[in-house]
Amino acid sequence: MRTITLSLAASLILILSLPIQAKNTLRFCQGEMPPYIFKQQGEKPVTGIWPTVFQEVFKNRTDITIESVVLPWKRCQKEVLYGKSDGFFMATKTPKRANDYLLLPSFHTLRIPYYYSTKAYPQGFTWNSYNDLKDKTIGILRGYTYFADFHQAWDNKQLNAEYGDDIEINLKKLFNNRLDLVWDCERIVNYHLKKLHYTDVIKESTGKHHIHEVGQHIGLSRKGNALKYQNFIIKRLTEMQASGVLEEIINQDY
Repeated sequence: MRTITLSLAASLILILSLPIQAKNTLRFCQGEMPPYIFKQQGEKPVTGIWPTVFQEVFKNRTDITIESVVLPWKRCQKEVLYGKSDGFFMATKTPKRANDYLLLPSFHTLRIPYYYSTKAYPQGFTWNSYNDLKDKTIGILRGYTYFADFHQAWDNKQLNAEYGDDIEINLKKLFNNRLDLVWDCERIVNYHLKKLHYTDVIKESTGKHHIHEVGQHIGLSRKGNALKYQNFIIKRLTEMQASGVLEEIINQDY
């Protein structure tokens, strides 16, 4: 009887020690970019558009837990590449990323305008070609992918660009007339303009080519656990898009 009891106890210990939770936890990372994803504050979980979207995707899958992590963007990509993280929430498609990761179909498009300060241009700012940006300095973010025509215009000295490490820094420079324009995602800029109380001063430019639009892709690690859920994720996002739930989450106030 003692032998049977010990065997049962040993089996129970073995079962309890198995990494069941780890197997069912999908870890997704992203660089900090409010309102898409906010850096964790204290013990509070990471919040934002994409953590909310993924909680909705897996809300009926009690066997799966989503872990959202904010990391420097380069580190996040490396973690996904080697399978330490199961995926990232959003990125622009490039040939290298398409090779390194499994990129899902795009379910979200970034609208990327140019912004100016009404203190510098009280009558507004309109441009129709890169020639109109000659002698203008444009604030962009370090580490992010920009369009080939922009880089070509920069190389041809049709414009000047200045890298910044943070969108708020770029917007503060624009507000203080230390940049002529800032080029960044509308959703992100609008969040920071409201936070900085700049909405009455910094406006979107107008003109023929003043906006770029680019699809964003969820990237799955080719070595991670999320790979087997790719069809489920696509199916759920398609359902959420058709029902309007996805748009509602993306457009809600954060």
